[in-house]
Amino acid sequence: MSLPALRIPKLILHIGMYKTGTTSIQEFLCAREAELARAGVLYPKACRHMRGMPIPGHHAVAAAVAALGNSSDGGRLWQSPDMAQLRAEAEACAPQALLLSAEDFCSLENPALLGSAFAADEVLVLMSVRNQADFVNAMYYTMVGHVRALLGPREYLADKLLRVLDYQRIASRWQAAFPQTRVVVQSYEKGAPARQDAVRNFIVSAGLGAALNVPTQRASRHPTLPACATRVLHEMLLLGVAEDEFLTIYKWAHLVLSLIHI
Repeated sequence: MSLPALRIPKLILHIGMYKTGTTSIQEFLCAREAELARAGVLYPKACRHMRGMPIPGHHAVAAAVAALGNSSDGGRLWQSPDMAQLRAEAEACAPQALLLSAEDFCSLENPALLGSAFAADEVLVLMSVRNQADFVNAMYYTMVGHVRALLGPREYLADKLLRVLDYQRIASRWQAAFPQTRVVVQSYEKGAPARQDAVRNFIVSAGLGAALNVPTQRASRHPTLPACATRVLHEMLLLGVAEDEFLTIYKWAHLVLSLIHI
């Protein structure tokens, strides 16, 4: 049975992108759930999982939207067990604002489905972007260094990344999905405020400064290896280098990088 849209005074959507400090932001929000709740802001526990593993962001919301394809009936979204839990959580505490964060939001082709599932008086969409070449390198480094992907850089770009490199198209889709929205696009570049402290920048942009103490410390760095070093790691994977040897080279590369940045 299709359910009516969930009425909420304010909806805050943090749609990523990947590699712009999103995990640090989500972990901070998880740690400050109680403070947010006292200020009337719900960061739902529901939908914070991926492939059965707990994560700090609402990946399951994006997955539920993607599973319905081009459907325009937002009421169907609430039939998902994950979304039903999110709705029950929101209705139980009746917050003044509902805050959802997931990197996968930026890759949704049909965010209008999510738009029709909510009836919000105010919508704020927050999106951080970074230089595309820097973004592609960071994503490919993660796939090689952490996921052990065997795809070459060109194949990975064509297969996985081209659809999320058109930042204007992504922002326009979300603007159309929520006509009443205010879309705030931030730059995550070297030397820019979002790069220096993604958490602090997010809190200010989301208007949560009154609910949360804005952190003064910089978030911990997760350096990306240069593209040439990532290519060497990829060649090692293709050659079938043993896992312990791969990890040794990986750690030494990061040690050298850290010495360079001292």
